[in-house]
Amino acid sequence: MLNLVISDSASAQQLPQKSVDGILRVGRLGDVNEDNKVSVLDLIKVVNLVIARNPFPPASSFAFFLADVNGDESIDITDVILQVNLILGIVPGKQVAQSPTQPVTARLDSPQIVAEDKLVVPMILDIEGVVVGFQATFTFDPNAILIEKPTVVEPSEDLRIDNHISDDGTVRLVVSV
Repeated sequence: MLNLVISDSASAQQLPQKSVDGILRVGRLGDVNEDNKVSVLDLIKVVNLVIARNPFPPASSFAFFLADVNGDESIDITDVILQVNLILGIVPGKQVAQSPTQPVTARLDSPQIVAEDKLVVPMILDIEGVVVGFQATFTFDPNAILIEKPTVVEPSEDLRIDNHISDDGTVRLVVSV
Protein backbone atom coordinates (compact mmCIF):
# COMPACT_ATOMS: atom_id res chain seq x y z
CA MET A 1 0.00 0.00 0.00
CA LEU A 2 1.29 3.44 -0.91
CA ASN A 3 0.65 6.34 1.48
CA LEU A 4 0.57 9.57 -0.46
CA VAL A 5 0.59 13.00 1.19
CA ILE A 6 -0.19 15.97 -1.03
CA SER A 7 0.72 19.40 0.27
CA ASP A 8 0.57 23.02 -0.81
CA SER A 9 3.96 24.11 -2.15
CA ALA A 10 3.67 27.55 -0.56
CA SER A 11 2.69 26.55 2.97
CA ALA A 12 3.58 22.84 3.04
CA GLN A 13 0.10 22.30 4.48
CA GLN A 14 -1.44 18.93 3.66
CA LEU A 15 -4.32 19.28 1.20
CA PRO A 16 -7.54 17.28 1.48
CA GLN A 17 -7.86 14.56 -1.13
CA LYS A 18 -10.36 11.90 -2.11
CA SER A 19 -10.31 9.08 -4.61
CA VAL A 20 -13.44 9.12 -6.78
CA ASP A 21 -13.82 6.30 -9.31
CA GLY A 22 -10.10 5.56 -9.09
CA ILE A 23 -9.08 9.19 -9.76
CA LEU A 24 -7.31 11.07 -6.98
CA ARG A 25 -8.91 14.50 -6.53
CA VAL A 26 -7.19 17.23 -4.50
CA GLY A 27 -8.77 20.43 -3.25
CA ARG A 28 -9.34 22.80 -0.37
CA LEU A 29 -12.23 22.02 1.94
CA GLY A 30 -14.85 24.71 1.45
CA ASP A 31 -13.64 25.54 -2.08
CA VAL A 32 -16.80 24.22 -3.71
CA ASN A 33 -16.25 25.93 -7.07
CA GLU A 34 -12.65 24.63 -7.16
CA ASP A 35 -10.97 27.97 -7.94
CA ASN A 36 -8.26 27.27 -5.33
CA LYS A 37 -9.62 29.69 -2.70
CA VAL A 38 -12.51 29.68 -0.26
CA SER A 39 -14.61 32.75 -0.99
CA VAL A 40 -18.10 34.18 -0.68
CA LEU A 41 -18.96 32.45 -3.97
CA ASP A 42 -18.32 29.09 -2.31
CA LEU A 43 -20.29 30.17 0.74
CA ILE A 44 -23.33 31.06 -1.39
CA LYS A 45 -23.21 27.63 -3.05
CA VAL A 46 -23.19 25.81 0.29
CA VAL A 47 -25.96 27.99 1.76
CA ASN A 48 -28.06 27.17 -1.32
CA LEU A 49 -27.47 23.46 -0.66
CA VAL A 50 -28.39 23.78 3.02
CA ILE A 51 -31.66 25.60 2.33
CA ALA A 52 -32.44 23.16 -0.52
CA ARG A 53 -32.40 25.81 -3.22
CA ASN A 54 -29.97 23.52 -5.09
CA PRO A 55 -29.83 19.71 -4.92
CA PHE A 56 -27.14 18.02 -2.85
CA PRO A 57 -24.32 16.39 -4.79
CA PRO A 58 -24.05 12.61 -4.33
CA ALA A 59 -22.48 11.74 -0.96
CA SER A 60 -19.61 9.88 -2.64
CA SER A 61 -18.74 12.79 -4.97
CA PHE A 62 -15.81 15.16 -4.73
CA ALA A 63 -18.22 18.13 -4.67
CA PHE A 64 -19.83 16.73 -1.51
CA PHE A 65 -16.38 16.13 0.00
CA LEU A 66 -15.39 19.79 -0.55
CA ALA A 67 -18.69 21.17 0.80
CA ASP A 68 -18.58 18.97 3.93
CA VAL A 69 -15.92 21.16 5.58
CA ASN A 70 -16.02 19.40 8.96
CA GLY A 71 -16.06 15.91 7.41
CA ASP A 72 -19.12 14.64 9.30
CA GLU A 73 -20.74 13.28 6.10
CA SER A 74 -23.45 15.94 6.22
CA ILE A 75 -23.68 19.38 4.64
CA ASP A 76 -25.32 21.73 7.13
CA ILE A 77 -25.05 25.04 9.00
CA THR A 78 -21.83 23.87 10.68
CA ASP A 79 -20.12 23.72 7.30
CA VAL A 80 -21.39 27.22 6.48
CA ILE A 81 -19.96 28.58 9.74
CA LEU A 82 -16.62 26.88 9.09
CA GLN A 83 -16.53 28.39 5.58
CA VAL A 84 -17.15 31.85 7.05
CA ASN A 85 -14.28 31.24 9.48
CA LEU A 86 -11.99 30.24 6.59
CA ILE A 87 -12.95 33.37 4.63
CA LEU A 88 -12.33 35.57 7.69
CA GLY A 89 -9.02 33.84 8.42
CA ILE A 90 -10.12 32.44 11.76
CA VAL A 91 -7.70 29.69 12.68
CA PRO A 92 -9.16 26.19 12.29
CA GLY A 93 -9.62 24.56 15.66
CA LYS A 94 -10.07 27.89 17.44
CA GLN A 95 -13.52 27.62 18.91
CA VAL A 96 -15.53 30.78 18.37
CA ALA A 97 -18.63 29.45 20.10
CA GLN A 98 -19.32 26.29 22.05
CA SER A 99 -22.07 23.86 21.29
CA PRO A 100 -24.90 24.09 23.78
CA THR A 101 -24.46 21.95 26.86
CA GLN A 102 -28.20 21.97 27.50
CA PRO A 103 -30.83 20.75 25.03
CA VAL A 104 -32.15 23.34 22.60
CA THR A 105 -35.91 23.21 22.16
CA ALA A 106 -37.74 24.74 19.24
CA ARG A 107 -41.45 25.05 19.90
CA LEU A 108 -44.39 26.56 18.09
CA ASP A 109 -46.35 29.12 20.09
CA SER A 110 -50.09 29.79 19.83
CA PRO A 111 -51.19 31.06 16.41
CA GLN A 112 -51.92 34.78 16.21
CA ILE A 113 -53.87 36.83 13.69
CA VAL A 114 -51.93 39.85 12.45
CA ALA A 115 -52.42 42.58 9.83
CA GLU A 116 -54.25 41.62 6.65
CA ASP A 117 -55.98 38.76 8.52
CA LYS A 118 -52.90 36.53 8.25
CA LEU A 119 -52.36 33.73 10.71
CA VAL A 120 -48.85 33.67 12.20
CA VAL A 121 -47.37 30.79 14.17
CA PRO A 122 -44.39 32.02 16.22
CA MET A 123 -41.43 29.68 16.68
CA ILE A 124 -39.55 30.05 19.95
CA LEU A 125 -36.08 28.70 20.75
CA ASP A 126 -35.61 27.77 24.39
CA ILE A 127 -31.89 27.80 25.21
CA GLU A 128 -29.57 29.06 27.86
CA GLY A 129 -26.59 30.94 26.44
CA VAL A 130 -25.72 32.22 22.98
CA VAL A 131 -26.97 30.82 19.67
CA VAL A 132 -24.80 31.54 16.59
CA GLY A 133 -26.77 29.47 14.11
CA PHE A 134 -29.96 27.48 13.72
CA GLN A 135 -31.13 25.14 10.99
CA ALA A 136 -34.61 23.61 10.73
CA THR A 137 -36.77 21.75 8.23
CA PHE A 138 -40.56 21.83 8.45
CA THR A 139 -43.15 20.01 6.39
CA PHE A 140 -46.70 21.09 5.65
CA ASP A 141 -49.60 20.18 3.37
CA PRO A 142 -49.37 22.65 0.45
CA ASN A 143 -52.98 21.84 -0.51
CA ALA A 144 -54.25 22.96 2.90
CA ILE A 145 -52.13 26.03 3.75
CA LEU A 146 -49.98 28.68 2.12
CA ILE A 147 -46.61 29.33 3.75
CA GLU A 148 -44.97 32.71 3.20
CA LYS A 149 -41.39 33.82 3.79
CA PRO A 150 -40.40 33.49 7.47
CA THR A 151 -39.71 36.78 9.26
CA VAL A 152 -38.16 37.88 12.55
CA VAL A 153 -40.22 39.70 15.17
CA GLU A 154 -37.28 41.87 16.27
CA PRO A 155 -35.04 42.34 13.20
CA SER A 156 -31.31 42.91 13.69
CA GLU A 157 -28.57 43.88 11.24
CA ASP A 158 -26.48 41.00 12.62
CA LEU A 159 -29.14 38.37 11.99
CA ARG A 160 -29.37 36.65 8.60
CA ILE A 161 -32.23 34.41 7.53
CA ASP A 162 -32.13 32.19 4.47
CA ASN A 163 -35.03 29.98 3.54
CA HIS A 164 -36.49 27.93 0.76
CA ILE A 165 -40.13 26.90 0.49
CA SER A 166 -40.67 24.05 -1.95
CA ASP A 167 -43.86 23.15 -3.80
CA ASP A 168 -43.88 19.70 -2.18
CA GLY A 169 -44.47 21.15 1.30
CA THR A 170 -41.01 21.60 2.77
CA VAL A 171 -39.59 24.73 4.41
CA ARG A 172 -35.85 24.88 5.05
CA LEU A 173 -34.73 27.65 7.36
CA VAL A 174 -31.21 28.74 8.27
CA VAL A 175 -30.67 31.54 10.77
CA SER A 176 -27.16 32.81 11.51
CA VAL A 177 -25.52 35.70 13.31
